Amino acid sequence: MEILLTILQFLIDYNLLGVSFALGLIILIICTVIRILKPELLDFKKWSGLILTGLLFIGLSLSAYYINQVASPQARLLQQRFQEVGYELGWRGGEANSGDITKVYWTKVTSVTIIGKRVELTYEWMNGRLSGTFEGNTLRGTWIQDNGRGQFELTFSPGFSSATGWGNDGPGTPILEHYVR
Repeated sequence: MEILLTILQFLIDYNLLGVSFALGLIILIICTVIRILKPELLDFKKWSGLILTGLLFIGLSLSAYYINQVASPQARLLQQRFQEVGYELGWRGGEANSGDITKVYWTKVTSVTIIGKRVELTYEWMNGRLSGTFEGNTLRGTWIQDNGRGQFELTFSPGFSSATGWGNDGPGTPILEHYVR
């Protein structure tokens, strides 16, 4: 599933939806024309892989198009800003700061992926991942790392250049300040 989502995101990021759809359509048209003009050349058993490839290109294109259409404008702004200049995620306390809440630990955000209405940010520290949805300019959801999981909330500035918010290790645990720059 992860590979499929990566392919879909690649098609969206590089504006290849039309190319992928056209390639799939061309493959199916060629197979159809051969089937009509020279039916003896198109043995289904021999050509089924090519036909399925054409259908796969069309299906991927339509799936990526749908995913891109349901994404929120905020998610698109976040991804665009990430592609232009990148982000760092920071927080006070926690294992990265040896529990010291006076220090902020910063880690590089390595990807921003949109999957329908869900947004996923991955970051370097402990194979971390934030996954959530936007309500206005506020991204809410869950975080997961090699050493734990919890909830977070980040409210982005109007230009999506920064964010402030909080994170915790789950219900009933202390709330720690979180930042994006």
